[in-house]
Amino acid sequence: MMGWIGILVLALLILNLIRKEHSPISNKILITVSGIFIFPIVWFQPFVEIPELISVQFSLLPVLFYCVLIKFIWKDYPKATDTFAFISAIVSLVILFIASFISGASFDAVFIGVLLFVMLIVSFIIKKKRWFVLSVSSMVVSGILLSFGQKDSIAWLIYLALAGVILIAMGLANEMKKQQLKTGEETKLSRFMSDWTW
Repeated sequence: MMGWIGILVLALLILNLIRKEHSPISNKILITVSGIFIFPIVWFQPFVEIPELISVQFSLLPVLFYCVLIKFIWKDYPKATDTFAFISAIVSLVILFIASFISGASFDAVFIGVLLFVMLIVSFIIKKKRWFVLSVSSMVVSGILLSFGQKDSIAWLIYLALAGVILIAMGLANEMKKQQLKTGEETKLSRFMSDWTW
């Protein structure tokens, strides 16, 4: 308990160094450094005992918090913050894949499936190709790797079926787009992703 309080106090002391007379960049750096303490503050919080089932997911919560913080603080640098969030997402997915493969728990597999589906939807909302590619490629990887540990799970089989339908639908849409481009037709399908960015 005392160690956790010490970490919290240290984070607050860094925030206390922020001054109006300092440059905006200096204050942003101080907030960014202080934000790193979100990780130990959440990981070592002594108030709630986290069930083993969701321990990995809970441990990754600070990543989400920190990405939001970075996005807010450094909003004038959207490319840098987007890259930071993207790299954080890749690392988090790798951790989730490894944890799910080791545990073999259906909950972990379903959680990854839902997360990837949400990521896919978000990629359409923000129109970012990198997030689309990450979500689709992760579906393929999860289908290959996690099936070994989840092959007897009905929930996992349902996820694989849904992922398969999504991938097949995207493959058909891509083929139809190619055919329309060959014939010179201009349709919504042929313009698919034309206004997306990386």
